[in-house]
Amino acid sequence: EMGRHELYEELPFLAVPGMQKKEHNLSVAFSSFAAALDTLEQDEYLAATTGKGLSAEDKESRLSRMSLMLLDEIETDASVVTTPLIFAVFIASLQMFNMGYNISVMNAPEQFVFPGHSTGSWSVAVSAFCVGAPFGAVLAGKWAESLGRRGALLMTTWIFIIGGLIQALAPSLIVVTASRVVIGVSSGASTVLVPIYLGELAPPNLRGVMGTMTQFACVLGILFADIVGFVLANAAGWR
Repeated sequence: EMGRHELYEELPFLAVPGMQKKEHNLSVAFSSFAAALDTLEQDEYLAATTGKGLSAEDKESRLSRMSLMLLDEIETDASVVTTPLIFAVFIASLQMFNMGYNISVMNAPEQFVFPGHSTGSWSVAVSAFCVGAPFGAVLAGKWAESLGRRGALLMTTWIFIIGGLIQALAPSLIVVTASRVVIGVSSGASTVLVPIYLGELAPPNLRGVMGTMTQFACVLGILFADIVGFVLANAAGWR
């Protein structure tokens, strides 16, 4: 069996089924072993000093009491869901939320964005997102190594902001198309960086739960874009 430190080293990105149960079983085994050692030492100490060791009833009582006390301390130490951790996961997941939002945001306002465009030109504008995404995915690994995980995520955030501003202020559909390429770069990078960051950040026993935030945040972004489209998909509000 591996301790918590070894779990981090040996399982860097894996979400192993039953990890929480395995870690709990490891804690139970350790507390039972430590309690048995404590009871044995106490029995030997009393036998050496008083000539009379613990009775069978006293041994069972002390073993049970110490085992429960140690297990409680271990489980308390294992409570690793902290406010900074939740905040970091939330902020990182926002990038996948942005990706999902930009996947769907072009659907609702089509008839209001520069009316008169052809179906082909609109299709190019929408699909330009997919042109930039592979480049972002390829560059993301280099950014993560050279800038660190946090630095790479910050760069991706700025690319999202720049692309969003260009898209919102675009004077023509051609500029919208160019902004979609920029947003595609940041979205592609997010699909690489966010899972890496969450995988390294999450405790082993919570890696599966936090790993799902990548997909969950993405579909929430898609849903949010569709909901916003009901209100802002008009000639005055599409930007």
